[in-house]
Amino acid sequence: KGIIFTFFTIYFIIFGIIISEFSVSFQKISPEDFPVFITYIPLLCYIGALFCGIGFLIFIRNATAQKSRQTQSRKKIKSGSIYKQALFIIIFIFAFIPILSPIIDQGKNTQHFSVYNDRWNGCSDLKQIIEKEGYEVMTVQSSLSATERLDKSILLILMGPNQFYDPIFEVPYFINFFNGTNSLFICHDHGSTSTLLWEIMIASIFAPEIQVPVTIFPNGILRDNLSYDTTPEFPVIQSFNSHPTTETP
Repeated sequence: KGIIFTFFTIYFIIFGIIISEFSVSFQKISPEDFPVFITYIPLLCYIGALFCGIGFLIFIRNATAQKSRQTQSRKKIKSGSIYKQALFIIIFIFAFIPILSPIIDQGKNTQHFSVYNDRWNGCSDLKQIIEKEGYEVMTVQSSLSATERLDKSILLILMGPNQFYDPIFEVPYFINFFNGTNSLFICHDHGSTSTLLWEIMIASIFAPEIQVPVTIFPNGILRDNLSYDTTPEFPVIQSFNSHPTTETP
């Protein structure tokens, strides 16, 4: 058991370091294809190494104890105290992670498209521009249904969505969302937007009074050969024709 605990402790630590370095390099090479859940794998590895290390210490403690009845009884008491101490340490660590995290990451947010990220892959400049125009900017920290608590017209902006949208909860949400004076703006070059658009279409089917102008290109990508950009796969909107969508305040 001691060999197994030692092996897994070292394995989790090395694997966590490798995944951490890989995620950093992968973000630099191809940030648009980087899955967010990879950033949590090193933390899980370190937690696994912590548990294995605690198990190894408990095993060493039990292996060095004597075989007499008195020693065995004392060993059970001490083993129980060791488990309690280990559990207390784990609870202590998790309780202070929110307090110590600003010290570790220096209060910086590096998530892609985050309005609190001031790097090249962030949207802090977009947030400042919108606020300078006199609009109020809020971020959704939980689910989209949090916007239902706001008694005002909403422009919901989704920047490169990459999460799973559950039709059971999201379709009724979009039915209520588009029944109000709300709009949806999707900035997408990858992610789960296709699933989101299909859910919006289903919402318009169940509620015929909702007219959501949605255009889907299922067999390819939209090309723009007149934008003079380095790639024609990046369409540029040059003018808006008269349409109820563009005339809505």
